[in-house]
Amino acid sequence: MVGPKLQHWFFFGVLFGVLPIALCFVMNTLVRSGMTLTQLLGRGELLIVTTSLAAAAAGQIITRKGSHTGITNVLGFLVCLNILLAVATAGLFAFVSFASQTPNSVDGASVAQYSVVLFASGVVTAGSSALIVEWEQAK
Repeated sequence: MVGPKLQHWFFFGVLFGVLPIALCFVMNTLVRSGMTLTQLLGRGELLIVTTSLAAAAAGQIITRKGSHTGITNVLGFLVCLNILLAVATAGLFAFVSFASQTPNSVDGASVAQYSVVLFASGVVTAGSSALIVEWEQAK
């Protein structure tokens, strides 16, 4: 059954992936240290979550069971897209992490915006991958 498996993926993969960031934000608001969500996301941790989601989705497609016909065009596109997204977000996090230690710091607001856009893209591509693989296996 596709529905429950996709719900489990979303709950355990996506929600637990962002749980540390959400808890950090909640704790920050409780102690009133003044850090905004933009400042929190500007550190790039959401990029790590996106890297994990995208890489796991590519691996799920590559190692899937059931279809011996190989990777279709759609699945091949999703594998490439997920790998590209994982590499891009890993590279961007490495840059943000390195640049934050230098005198010319990065713009946290830009990092936050890129993080949210890339995370949303990752959820869509990884979710599509999970949906197609689970649908394929349910046949």
